Amino acid sequence: MRPLLHSGCIVLAAILARSAAAEDLVSGFEWPALSWNGATSYTLSSARAAGESGRTMRQSVTQTLEGATYVYAPWLAGVTGTLNVTKAVGSSTGASESSLMLTGSAALSILPRSLYPVEITYNRTNSSLSFGTSNPADVSGDTLSIQSRILSFDRTSIGTTINVSRMRSDDGFQESYKEADVNVNRSFDKDDLNVRFTYRDRDFSRPDGDSELGRSASFSWRYRSVPFIDVTTESVTTIRHTTLDSTSYSERSLVFQGVSTALWRPKELPELGVSLATRTYSENGEAVYRDTNQRLQNVYKTAFVDLAASYLFAPRLIGNIGVDGGYDQRQQQTLAAVASGNSAIRYGGRTNLTYSSPTEQILGGLDWNWSTSAGVTYRYSSFGTTHTETVNASHGGRYALELPFLETPLQLSVNQSVGTGYSDAGYLFSLGHAVSLGRTAREGKNWDYAQISINDTRAFGTAATDGQLLNIMFTRGYDPDRFTSLSGTVTYQIARFRSASGEAVATDSLGGNISFRMMNVFGMDRLNFTSDLSLEPPSMFRSERSYFSAYRREEDIGFGTQRWTNRLDYTIGKLRTSLIARIMNSPKGIGESFFFQLGRAY
Repeated sequence: MRPLLHSGCIVLAAILARSAAAEDLVSGFEWPALSWNGATSYTLSSARAAGESGRTMRQSVTQTLEGATYVYAPWLAGVTGTLNVTKAVGSSTGASESSLMLTGSAALSILPRSLYPVEITYNRTNSSLSFGTSNPADVSGDTLSIQSRILSFDRTSIGTTINVSRMRSDDGFQESYKEADVNVNRSFDKDDLNVRFTYRDRDFSRPDGDSELGRSASFSWRYRSVPFIDVTTESVTTIRHTTLDSTSYSERSLVFQGVSTALWRPKELPELGVSLATRTYSENGEAVYRDTNQRLQNVYKTAFVDLAASYLFAPRLIGNIGVDGGYDQRQQQTLAAVASGNSAIRYGGRTNLTYSSPTEQILGGLDWNWSTSAGVTYRYSSFGTTHTETVNASHGGRYALELPFLETPLQLSVNQSVGTGYSDAGYLFSLGHAVSLGRTAREGKNWDYAQISINDTRAFGTAATDGQLLNIMFTRGYDPDRFTSLSGTVTYQIARFRSASGEAVATDSLGGNISFRMMNVFGMDRLNFTSDLSLEPPSMFRSERSYFSAYRREEDIGFGTQRWTNRLDYTIGKLRTSLIARIMNSPKGIGESFFFQLGRAY
């Protein structure tokens, strides 16, 4: 009886001890910290296009929520998530629309601080768009991404990425995308190696039954090394295979490219640099059109080598010389064995000498420098031979011109350039002049900047051309305090150009801008106001203005535009409001727009 009682006491004591330990464990457990933030915003926009009587209005509400936490401990796993919901409605003349977009993402980071981090991300998108009384068009998509890295102490890293996405809509469009990427880096004492393999798969189908299936696989090899003293080399090899199959046609291509470079810069002779570059490229492609049963094969091959050297003869005197050569081949062949193509051998050489003088003061304060260059180029190919000799020289200076009635000096800049050359096209001589005069002044709270520049370039010889450019700019500013600024700018530019055929054209532009900035309006912190007024009067050369501005329509020629934009921003803690109003006068008439946004972050 006594031993049994003793055993029971031992068991009871063990149970009580385990219970107490469990209570201590539960009471000592802490839930992982959860940090979250979000924002809510409302947007209202209204606009009327120039020349239109109807208005377009749109309203939207957006809710964003973000959260982050961890599992057991931050070093073990981290969890983040984002949720966005946007509801928008809009209307225009005779039409209305409504949309709802839901976007969410979640990410799990496993062992983020270790040598083997893994991150898994999932994204979900669902949107619904409807016009008027029609049924809404629903579009949804999913994306799953897995990224991992392996880091080792022997300076090797391996990164892998897997992406899988799918998009579908209820009107019959579907698309799926898959991608796998493996990237390996290895560093040696003086060398670096990178190997990468990528595979992509895309499948797209339309409601009419047409579909496209594309696949591509690429392999690249990059190696940087220092094989000898003072010699650095790099080689890159790429192989890519691509296929595309659709209902009506299919394509296949295989591309190989190799690029190698080497640079030799001896320490005993740092003025010398020698470089060698080679490139080989091969592409074999095939296209099959099922409707006509036509097959087209394309073959393109090229090889190129370039050897160049540069030498610093003296400070600012550099000489360069180089030779190159290559081979090109193109060939096309159809199913009927009708082949066409061409091949060419090309080689050439070049040399030039360049000198740029240091800046020095002459004539009592003129900062002057000059430069010159001379070069010869020879090029031979199977289609002909060309050669060019050029000599160019330029000089210029800057001078601070002080006048008794001005507190700040005028900055005068003068440049002149001359060049001559001869090629198979004939003889050419060029002459250029540039003069600019500018001044910056500040007096109390007022400041201004003015500049006028004139450029003239002329070419004589086989292709005689000339052109002139006049630019005038003036800016005036007033800063009453550190919260307020007012400035205005006027710019006028006129250009003339005469081509080799003797046709002369001219164009001009005149623009003005007035800007007003104020912070803490009415003494309220973070209440900011901006106003910008821009003016562009008509051109003086109406008939030729479109020659230089191809994007201008005929009704724009000779008609000015004016635009006035006002913006008011106010921030109270995490509450932010924005109000933007714009009015514009264009060739089609007057248009205006209004934008309002209210948002709260938390």
